[in-house]
Amino acid sequence: VAFVAPVAGQDFKTGQRALELHDYAAALREFKPLAEQGDARAQRGVGEVYNFTGDYAEAVKWYRMAAMQGDAWAQLQLGELHQNGLGVPEDELEAMKWYRLAAEQGEFNSLIRLGKIYADGRVVPQDYPMALKWLRMAVEQANNSSEGLGDALVGKYVKEIEAIIDKQQREQAEERRVLAEQHRIKTVRNEAEQGNAEAQYRVALSYAKGDGVNQDQSAAAHWFRRAAEQDH
Repeated sequence: VAFVAPVAGQDFKTGQRALELHDYAAALREFKPLAEQGDARAQRGVGEVYNFTGDYAEAVKWYRMAAMQGDAWAQLQLGELHQNGLGVPEDELEAMKWYRLAAEQGEFNSLIRLGKIYADGRVVPQDYPMALKWLRMAVEQANNSSEGLGDALVGKYVKEIEAIIDKQQREQAEERRVLAEQHRIKTVRNEAEQGNAEAQYRVALSYAKGDGVNQDQSAAAHWFRRAAEQDH
């Protein structure tokens, strides 16, 4: 971002102090001249004033200016306004876009929101591994922070998603095993029907034990008999 000389008499820190004291008129006096010159921090500050005072359309306008210059906090706020339909029509995909831009800069709250969007599966197809990626980044950032960042629920949420992924992986492995077994049985059954005595015996064992097929002693006896007819 190009350097912009401050307007005489206007100071970002003074505006920030006024904002923290909820003196919104004073904050706006400091922020707005700087914002109009293109100062991203001041544009974000103007957005904050309008957001806090409920003028969401103006908040969107100024947050967007700062967000387009890469201000992560403005990107987060713009995402929240789109997600909640404040000052703009509700648009969760647009919200997700801004959350992602902020999350890619490591903005803590955006990491959590983006992770939850992927876990929820309403805005985009449910993607637990992607959810885990962003939420783990939030947990790592919280753990490494000296500023007390953190949300105990995020760590709990990560563990829940890890358990879901583990369960899905085990179910998928079992599904692959069953499909492979069904394919094996089908192949052996075809060989058995073509008169292969060893295959007939193996099919008989499968029915007798319920291995890959529903247990069926009558079918087992049939295939044992056919194998025996060939002296197997």
